[in-house]
Amino acid sequence: MKRHLEPLAIATNVTQASFCRLDQVLLTFGHLIMQYKSMTDPDDVVGCTAIIESIEARWATADQEIFIAAVILNPFYKNTPFAALRFLTNAGIHALLTRLWERFYRMAPPPEFHEQMIGYLNGTGLFADLGSACNIAQVVAQREVWHPVMSIDLH
Repeated sequence: MKRHLEPLAIATNVTQASFCRLDQVLLTFGHLIMQYKSMTDPDDVVGCTAIIESIEARWATADQEIFIAAVILNPFYKNTPFAALRFLTNAGIHALLTRLWERFYRMAPPPEFHEQMIGYLNGTGLFADLGSACNIAQVVAQREVWHPVMSIDLH
């Protein structure tokens, strides 16, 4: 039972946090699917199948494009968590982000949108230093996790 419930408990904590982002929700769903598909013991099949079907049913009713775009627009991930699907090529991502732009702003994106989107995906132009900035942020975050700033004793 612990093996089945622990991933759901962790996912609940992640997705119900006040600072949870859309990209974290989709990545959590993906992680859950991977967890339950890896449980191959015959005693696990019924429970895992039910959990996977429940997650897939929720995903089917979600505004999937927004979640996918949120992961793509996270500079730590971009499109790396996704399988190589046709709609996730640079052209497909451009079409996705254009549709979302038009939905949110009720107008076509500005002329520089395409160039900046390609620059973002390829790490060029305005985004040439984004990879190194992400690496620095990751090192700082890891340092904080392993060596939190000590509180100052004011005695």
